[in-house]
Amino acid sequence: MAYVTRHLGRIGFLFFLINIISGVMLAFYFRPASPYSSVSYIMENVEFGLLTRSVHSWSSYLLVLLMFTHMVRGVLRRGYRVSEKSWIVGSLMGLIILVCSFTGYLLIWDQRAYWATVIGINTMETVPYIGGPLKIFLLGGPEVVADTVGRFYALHTLVLPALAIALMILHIRSLNQLWRFLLDFMRRIGILGSIVKGKLEEMDSTALSNLLLEVLEVFVVFEIILVLALLFPPGIGERANPLITPAQVKPEWYFLFVYQGLKYAPKVVGVTFFFVILPILIISLPLIDRGLSPALHPQKRRLLATILILLALTALFTLTILGWLA
Repeated sequence: MAYVTRHLGRIGFLFFLINIISGVMLAFYFRPASPYSSVSYIMENVEFGLLTRSVHSWSSYLLVLLMFTHMVRGVLRRGYRVSEKSWIVGSLMGLIILVCSFTGYLLIWDQRAYWATVIGINTMETVPYIGGPLKIFLLGGPEVVADTVGRFYALHTLVLPALAIALMILHIRSLNQLWRFLLDFMRRIGILGSIVKGKLEEMDSTALSNLLLEVLEVFVVFEIILVLALLFPPGIGERANPLITPAQVKPEWYFLFVYQGLKYAPKVVGVTFFFVILPILIISLPLIDRGLSPALHPQKRRLLATILILLALTALFTLTILGWLA
């Protein structure tokens, strides 16, 4: 377990990579002009189409879960104080991944996906000043229509993944992990040894065991996703119908805290908090922690920060459970 918690970022990267590969495979058959028919065709007629879609779905769920767990671990251990740049870049990357998940949801074009998107967009529209223009930009008009799928498809497959990859590279470089990994890999296979000493060196037992452990990690990640994809494949509901509103529509589990939280506050206040204030607080956490009163003893400052963080996490977790049970 300790090994997993130490390598949450790397495991999350594997989920991201699997998500990209499966998404590219699905893109060969998906047509934005007829999204529902495309998804049905992929599931029923394309060889391994259902498995590919299931892998794509589960890898995205696990990516969000690992990303959230990685962030919580960083907050509790105050990892944001190790590298402020890394925390800020990583937080932006997490927000982009959430938006990418949201844009991909509509592409199924069934009733649940359509109405969840409508509710999400209408909620976002309440954000002061930027909500209305952002809605028009995303939808291409005042309402969610078939042409909106093309805009979401472009965001989901081109714009947002490119931004996520760019931020991921910056996130790794900010911790000097990229070059350290490359140099370590070159040393293991002997390339670095031949450059430095003019001869090929053998890998020591520790390096070999670490390499085997990393290879095993990749296989375990693939196995987990395949088992989940085979046992719990995603379905597809009825085709989206703007004239028929389902009895109850809920967002995906990672947006349930917003869904439930908006029930307890005026809409404008709740939307502004969840869509503007909360992201800014998360991104600027290193600056907030550093700005705590210097008159407090370091241990008291750490205790105060830990209490505030635990209260915030408890509130988000509680809202998610209540939203799930509602």
